[in-house]
Amino acid sequence: MSIHPADSQVFGALYTTDEIRTLFSDHAHLQLMVDIEAALASAESKLALVPARVADAIGRAARVENLRLDYIADSTRRVGYPVVALVKELGRIAGDEAARYIHLGATTQDILDTALVLQLRRAFAIVRRDLVALARVLADRAARFRDTPMAARTHLQHAVPTTFGLKCAVWASPLVAHLERLDQAAPRILVVQLGGAAGTLAALGADGPAVAEALARELA
Repeated sequence: MSIHPADSQVFGALYTTDEIRTLFSDHAHLQLMVDIEAALASAESKLALVPARVADAIGRAARVENLRLDYIADSTRRVGYPVVALVKELGRIAGDEAARYIHLGATTQDILDTALVLQLRRAFAIVRRDLVALARVLADRAARFRDTPMAARTHLQHAVPTTFGLKCAVWASPLVAHLERLDQAAPRILVVQLGGAAGTLAALGADGPAVAEALARELA
């Protein structure tokens, strides 16, 4: 993760909210990755590729509090991504039998991409909620102050008369467009990623597409 002003204790509030910052924290990101590993095992157990008791063990182990974050951080420095260490940690916690099945048919990029999609899905919901709330406030002000006169401005100088209600309506208008854009973007962006090492799902054979669909249902 690169350093960003949003992470600053002093300046962070100028760039994001506590809710979004928490969503994109290391803790939340790692939890989503182990959630995906658990969901993958559950999906594969429904197709008889993983024993049900193993899927249950993986699901019970998939808690970020169980992970040694210092171990994952050290591995990430050397490898370049956290999934290798995360899978080993999950196997350590779930037990030797379960460790053989964790990450079955998946590759690192599947876990990273799908975790990001889950973060974005939650972020979309937060942003949409806040856009709706703000648009409603502005619409209320537009109606309440539709006849309240004020000076319009051009080049930072007073110009012709307008109303404060119209000003609020102008502020609200692009928010409606943003809501439409969010709703249009969601089905294109919020999709599961499962391709395996070379993107062919070869490790899962003929069951590959069914596993991908089952994983999507698990994460829905």
